[in-house]
Amino acid sequence: MSHDDVHAIRLNSSLDHVGVARDFVAEIAKAVPMTAREVYDLELVVDEAVTNVIEHGYAGRDDASVEIAVALDDGHFTILITHDGLAFDPASHPDVDLKAYITERRVGGLGLFLMKKLLDEVEYSTAADGRRQIRMMKKRQTNPLAPDDGRPS
Repeated sequence: MSHDDVHAIRLNSSLDHVGVARDFVAEIAKAVPMTAREVYDLELVVDEAVTNVIEHGYAGRDDASVEIAVALDDGHFTILITHDGLAFDPASHPDVDLKAYITERRVGGLGLFLMKKLLDEVEYSTAADGRRQIRMMKKRQTNPLAPDDGRPS
């Protein structure tokens, strides 16, 4: 992220801080402004991504950190989550068969599915310094003041 309008926060890797991460991103999105639906989608994907970093990348450890940076650039809202936990390879996880998922009444495992559906881009990588990164980008609607679909903000 190399844009002048970047906001960042560093949190302890505790599940108690997932709400802080979600609220941090939501407040920036509301100020842009983005529609209530866009804000809701961003809250959901940040919640999923940070929870996955803590539960899987850090195996539940709460003594590490998760960094979240948000950048606004040319109609794009980009979130970069950086951590020192284990790497995740999305290619090693097949796409979710939603019909089977519902039929079998599974719990969990929809994080990547939701991220792919709600965002325009999702990329997992390892930075030059060895830290893991999740880059998520959502294109803003051209008219954020247009009526949305009534999803909560």
